[in-house]
Amino acid sequence: MKQAVATSPEGSSRAPRVSFCTLGCRLNQYDTSALRARLLSQGMVEARAEEGAADVVLVNTCTVTGRADQEARQLIRKLHRESPGARIVVTGCYAQRAPEEVRAIPGVTAVLGTADRDDPDRLMRAVGWNGRAAAGTGSPAGEGVGAPFLGVGPARAPRDFTTQAPLHVGRSRALLKIQDGCDSFCSYCIVPYVRGRSRSLARAEVLERARRLLETGFTEIVLTGADLGSYGKDLGEREALARLAVALLSLGPDHRVRLSSIEPNKLGPRIVEMIGAEPRLCRHLHLPLQSGSNRVLGAMRRGYTREEYAAILDRVVARGPVGIGADVIVGFPGEGEEEFAETLQFLWDQPVTFLHVFRYSPRPGTRAARLEAGEPAATVRERAESLRKLGEEKLRAFRRSLLGSTLPVVMEQGRGADGPVSMSDLYLPVELDREPPNRRGILHVTISGEDGARLLGRLDPRTCDPENGSKLRTSDGLTLAGPLDILPTASRSDRNQGGDCHVDSQESGLAPDHGRGRGVRLPEPERPRDGDPDPGSGILQRPAPDRALRRLRAGDAPRLPPHPGELPERPRDHGAALPGEPEPEAGAAVPS
Repeated sequence: MKQAVATSPEGSSRAPRVSFCTLGCRLNQYDTSALRARLLSQGMVEARAEEGAADVVLVNTCTVTGRADQEARQLIRKLHRESPGARIVVTGCYAQRAPEEVRAIPGVTAVLGTADRDDPDRLMRAVGWNGRAAAGTGSPAGEGVGAPFLGVGPARAPRDFTTQAPLHVGRSRALLKIQDGCDSFCSYCIVPYVRGRSRSLARAEVLERARRLLETGFTEIVLTGADLGSYGKDLGEREALARLAVALLSLGPDHRVRLSSIEPNKLGPRIVEMIGAEPRLCRHLHLPLQSGSNRVLGAMRRGYTREEYAAILDRVVARGPVGIGADVIVGFPGEGEEEFAETLQFLWDQPVTFLHVFRYSPRPGTRAARLEAGEPAATVRERAESLRKLGEEKLRAFRRSLLGSTLPVVMEQGRGADGPVSMSDLYLPVELDREPPNRRGILHVTISGEDGARLLGRLDPRTCDPENGSKLRTSDGLTLAGPLDILPTASRSDRNQGGDCHVDSQESGLAPDHGRGRGVRLPEPERPRDGDPDPGSGILQRPAPDRALRRLRAGDAPRLPPHPGELPERPRDHGAALPGEPEPEAGAAVPS
């Protein structure tokens, strides 16, 4: 998403016009909203994103992939061509990772790191405004006259959670960032190096911000962070996220809480117990998987096995349907045909409903960047197509399973072909048959059909009565349709792209694979080749490489939902350490 930024000429007393450009995830959008609030409070005026309209343009960058870096460079050059007199201030993850590289781009006036932009003095110096008149930027000691201002300190220096402005994602839903940074150091991920140490917003401050949002009229609060499952760890709290969710729900009876992406090995048991039992905690989780091969998971340093991931899903869906999103990386070094077949088979068998496929992109400075390149690009693209096809089929099956059920929704912006659009707690958009008499609060709809990526729903008459609307429970009338069958479906450009749960996917060092609408040719099985890595001990018997592919071709229905029951003991295998490194303890964070 792109929005524009600018300031007035030096020495002028006119309030500078500023516009904002944001690349990457919703965490970046959230950070931009905080910078916007700070600069406008200092008297700057926001300009429309029109050519030459801004005195200052603030660009918040992403560095999740090489392509993200390239997009940032292209945008900066474009801004400079269109507004050669504007001050271009670059911040964000790319600026933090490669400040000298960013400073060398023509047109850049200042570079701010992810921590430095929170320093009011550095921010105002970068934009050239002191609240009364445009100020000279000067050049830091040791730099030539006119050199761009460089304000980039170490990202992992200890720091507090800084005040942020809520990001509104719709008329009824607001994103509330409660955590930032990460200490996990997955082998492919750049986030710990650019967003710094994990840090949390104190519960009292979270509750105060949420209270203000509810008073403003929002009905859904979406909790997010770079590593949401680590919330409260730095505050010395156990099960802090579950305690926070309970406290947020206690603020009133007419709102709900949604969790954005959370690592599966950091999903606490109390949160699992609440899903499906607490009607105002959305039945939606985004649990990044990354691979269904234990060997690849070990090389990624994910801290869990596929068996442990499956056990978590079994517990989550034990009470009924839950919208479960999962990220998967294809093309990670060492992923051969057998490892990919394991991933495809695993995803087929699990109750995953939203599948987000990414092609691996090595990030400088990460451990995985030292590994030899993986499969050819054409092979990786082909595998991504296979996973995307599976994801579309599973999502369609999930939508069909909800026909005849009653779902709680909150109103969204915009309209569909025949009625207003809402968002269910399962993270499926629902087009209503009519406009509700009151758009505020949690409404209930009976699912009557589907149209493309949306469900169609009839407004429950009880919703129209304020006395009854808030008393309806999520489980009222919730029934599953009969045996699931998968119908062929063409790819649509308006299919669900993940929304909030896509945020943290883009924070993980992945290249999103957005191609769609093309025919899928599933790869033929290969025999093991000389030099392929040995699976090692402790890994379950591998399925035949083409087993999952044959099932796809045969049209077998994916598992949805699973049958609750006793969870078997699962073997553990955390994979081998990367060359030259010690074997980590299971689940332990790897130091930088």
